[in-house]
Amino acid sequence: MPILVDSRYRLLDYRGLTACTPNESEVEQALGVRINDDLRTLEHAGREVLATTRMQAVLITRGGRGYAVLPYAATGVRCTQRLEVLARNPLEEQVVATPAIVDGGIILRSRTNVYRVGN
Repeated sequence: MPILVDSRYRLLDYRGLTACTPNESEVEQALGVRINDDLRTLEHAGREVLATTRMQAVLITRGGRGYAVLPYAATGVRCTQRLEVLARNPLEEQVVATPAIVDGGIILRSRTNVYRVGN
């Protein structure tokens, strides 16, 4: 059974779950780094969260700058030696719930719609 955690500043307290969904400031606080718009730092921080927590995936939300999904490519970001934006998917409305990672896709819910991004 997949278990997704949204820990609110207790990110590194959880181990071995399916995925976590911290925002960028939570990752920065947990690791003592500043990401800003540095995609290398973002990727390194995401991989450090994965290694420390032993989770299968991390979805880092970045406010108006989108999100990053590690360790594999999901719609939005490809993680290789260099971070590469594959697509931008403006929803035209605010996401109001924690995104869920399911079978290689991301489920997003707004006030009026549910979206699946990915295969």
